[in-house]
Amino acid sequence: MVLLMAMFSIKSYGQSMESKVINSFGSTLSINGLTFDSSIGELATSTISTNGYSITQGFLQPIDLKVPCGDVVLKAFPNPVTVGMKIYADGCDIEIARIKTYDLFGKLVYEGRPINNQVNFSSIGVGVYLIRAYNQNDRVVGVVKIIKSTI
Repeated sequence: MVLLMAMFSIKSYGQSMESKVINSFGSTLSINGLTFDSSIGELATSTISTNGYSITQGFLQPIDLKVPCGDVVLKAFPNPVTVGMKIYADGCDIEIARIKTYDLFGKLVYEGRPINNQVNFSSIGVGVYLIRAYNQNDRVVGVVKIIKSTI
């Protein structure tokens, strides 16, 4: 009876996940409240193969790594624009959620959401404009000056 109880009380785990990696060298860097861990040279890896499939374990594989923003420059091209323009934040991994376009008198002439970073300016007239871009948190990413022309 004791043997039966011992057999059923033992827990068996096929694989467990831990946030622990064996490295030959590693470091941690903290900047502005963000922490970055890095490592070089895994000491232990293993490959399991079955039925033509292989899984290699032991390598660091970051998921959805975002680079911290440094100097962000809002870019738009072609400039001058006739109809369509691509707009993006260079130097950072930011998606532009919406833009507001103003004439040089400060009047709002266009507001919209870029689709695949593309904006259609066919509804505004020829002139010089300032574009203010916003991220998903409704924070200003940057401002860029554009020229709308017919050619």
